[in-house]
Amino acid sequence: MKYRIGILLLIFVSGFSVAQSKYDTYSGFTVPTTAILPATEVHPALFFNASQAAKIKSKKTADTYAATLWSRVNSLISSYKSKDPAGTDINTRPQMAKILALHWILYGDTTSRRLAIACLSTAYDNVPRTSTSSDFDGDYDEIYRATWLQNYCEAYDWVYSELTTAQNTDIRNRIATETLLLVNNMVSGAKYAPRPHNHRSKPAWGIVTAALTLSSDSRAAAWLTFGLTQANTVTKYQFSADGIYREGSHYMLYSYVNYLPYLWHYKNVSGVDHFQFYRASFEMPILLRNGRGWLPNIEDGYEKPFPGHMAAAAYMQTPTLLHPTEPLGKILQWNWANTSFITNAYTGATNDAVWDIDDYLTYDPTITAAAPVFNGTFNTQAGVALFRDSSSLAQVPSKYLLFHAVPECDNHNHPDLLSYILSYKNTILATDAGYGKDGSSDADRAWYTSAAAHNIVTTNGSGPMDIADNVGPTSSKFINSPVCDISEKIAGTSAANGKIKRGIIFPERNYWVVYDVMTASAAASYILNIHSRGSLSLSANKATWTESFDTYGKGARLHSFILASAPDTLSTATGTTSLYKDADPQTYVQAKMTGSNAAFLHLLFPADSTVAFPDIKDISSGVATGFVMSDPGSETHQTTLLRQKNTTSLVNKITTDAICLWTRHDSLQLKKYALIDGRVLSFNSTNWLTASQNVTLTADLSSAGKTTLIIDTITTSTKLSVRPSFKVDSSLNVYFNGNTIAFSIDSGRVNITLTGTGTLEIIPQPNKTDKSTLPVRGSNLIKIKGVYPNPANPSTRIVVSIEKPTYVALDVYDILGKKTASLLPWSQQQGEIAFLWNGKDDEGRQVVSGCYFARLTSSEISVSKKFLTLK
Repeated sequence: MKYRIGILLLIFVSGFSVAQSKYDTYSGFTVPTTAILPATEVHPALFFNASQAAKIKSKKTADTYAATLWSRVNSLISSYKSKDPAGTDINTRPQMAKILALHWILYGDTTSRRLAIACLSTAYDNVPRTSTSSDFDGDYDEIYRATWLQNYCEAYDWVYSELTTAQNTDIRNRIATETLLLVNNMVSGAKYAPRPHNHRSKPAWGIVTAALTLSSDSRAAAWLTFGLTQANTVTKYQFSADGIYREGSHYMLYSYVNYLPYLWHYKNVSGVDHFQFYRASFEMPILLRNGRGWLPNIEDGYEKPFPGHMAAAAYMQTPTLLHPTEPLGKILQWNWANTSFITNAYTGATNDAVWDIDDYLTYDPTITAAAPVFNGTFNTQAGVALFRDSSSLAQVPSKYLLFHAVPECDNHNHPDLLSYILSYKNTILATDAGYGKDGSSDADRAWYTSAAAHNIVTTNGSGPMDIADNVGPTSSKFINSPVCDISEKIAGTSAANGKIKRGIIFPERNYWVVYDVMTASAAASYILNIHSRGSLSLSANKATWTESFDTYGKGARLHSFILASAPDTLSTATGTTSLYKDADPQTYVQAKMTGSNAAFLHLLFPADSTVAFPDIKDISSGVATGFVMSDPGSETHQTTLLRQKNTTSLVNKITTDAICLWTRHDSLQLKKYALIDGRVLSFNSTNWLTASQNVTLTADLSSAGKTTLIIDTITTSTKLSVRPSFKVDSSLNVYFNGNTIAFSIDSGRVNITLTGTGTLEIIPQPNKTDKSTLPVRGSNLIKIKGVYPNPANPSTRIVVSIEKPTYVALDVYDILGKKTASLLPWSQQQGEIAFLWNGKDDEGRQVVSGCYFARLTSSEISVSKKFLTLK
């Protein structure tokens, strides 16, 4: 099909006089605005053409989901066939037009045709045709009119061939008149949308659909360019570049009701693919999903599913960061198939959208689902950090925590920077305030939008603040490590020269510890607010919330141990959480402290609803705040310390200058540690680490065959002196990100100099007194002979050949280079040996389907073999 390109000047945009400085400085995305229209107007075209109608009709028997959708649509058809268009209200008439027009074009039902045309012939009869501010408010708000316009356009598209000349002229005039009203009064005239948010973008996308529907109209190109231009101001400001929607999940879905149809309409009518520009907005909801597939109730939001499957067919050739080989379309299909539902009416537009039709028309049952392959813990560009105990998004996490630090916007915004949301085995525990049962008109609106309603530290009553417009808290630390995941962010506060540093650590992916360090040039009042669903039991500084079975989970418990750097006051208060148009009363804990420099430390320990409080001892001293948690039935302990004062402190056999430290140890030996902004660590009078400047890292000392450190970014050359888990001599290999690096040895410690970020491995060589055990670099002394079966389903045998007695290790790595399973610890081996891998990682969890590598490593070389797993 040939297309014509519109070059009309938009003289009606001249009234757009809103200062754009902050609206132009965020990192969102935009689409090209040059209007591309077909050379000839053709109907039907918006969702499908005439040759595709039979396929659309037959889809209802393709699978269970398509049959369910059509059953809902058919129920609507039956209900609307008995209605009189003249007696329907302003919301119902465009829905009725769309429903019955679809029934006509698919089934040739003449009653549906007659009623659909009657709806179109009375379109907007009871809607103001003038342009005062009240004409775009209340029942006639532009956010509703946007969806009415798309409904009427789609209905017109489907009955076009049945219209008389007079009917066609009249209906086109009705649609064009509404389009002009929306165009001429969005940013000029009545200025119903003076700022870029959903009240601008929804009608903008509706205008695009109208332009595509009436493409032969001489004004269509101008409408199309206008709609795209104004929608761009919203996607640039409300979306982040990596796809987070700043107005919250509720308003993202509310906007999706209009931008999903526009994307399909433009692609189908003009062959223009704008899906490519929206790609991140389809990926991010999958990254943020909890175990049930829901998006969090951040900002003015509710828990929401994400129907990305409605765009899956458009992304079947699109690579995605969610999988190394599969297209985004298959991942979107998986996401929907693995989402559970509170309700089918989740869009927020139930009164004006006919969503089941859009779902049915865009769903492609021929697309096979593919589970995403992506680390469970990650940090987004926009400011969200996610912690999951699963190694992949495809594995349902038992533990989930979202750390929120997305820059504030000026619509539907809450004072919730540095807050967190937590769930355990899909039971929502620590949560955000949400939107309220009645949204913007909720009687408790002031509560939901208050700083105290969120899991944050308030300063003089205010929450953490952006660094500047559109510049959120600084992401100062991030480590993804089996020893301890770490995320730290720094925000401003309302105190003079105030800063707050909040870090969240995830030791061994078992529980979370949150540390807050506040500084200011004058004394301020600080309050730590800890919210969770369930009944609260508070004893001294131990708080436990127990949540029973309900809509949002089978029941669980959250234990919290709360400490402060100075005497504080612990109290309780009452509030409400709204997860989905409800009001869930809750009792929360507040820890209060005053000073110019202050710090809080609190534990978040989720567990089953009958699990008692963990064995914890407060070990706080004058220079550090901290606790020891003992493992049940074991001599192993875990110590967490928060050091506020600028000194090296000795607490519980530990000497460190780190701002925060976590260790796993027994009475004599250090096993693992995570050190944040420190230079020194000693345990039990043994020095384990020194650095020439502050570093952040984790260390695994639990194996005698290798010591591994995961290091956060080091920007300038730094000297490290590391004591490994074994006695050292000159027979070592030291690797940084897989590359051999220079080192020296002094007093049992390995000395190296580093810049960058990544994995440091210190590996002992075999006994060099027996030269026969040493392979020669580049020789063929070690081999992986094969992986059988391949693909593994899920188990497989990995057969290795070692020609001479040689120290080797055999591990399985995922496609991202992360070690998944250790099959053979570092030891001397010889001959042909078969190892059975059961398809599980080192923590006993079944891995996801995908590509993996078996890696056999000697002291000199390593060899790998690629294989696939299925389950």
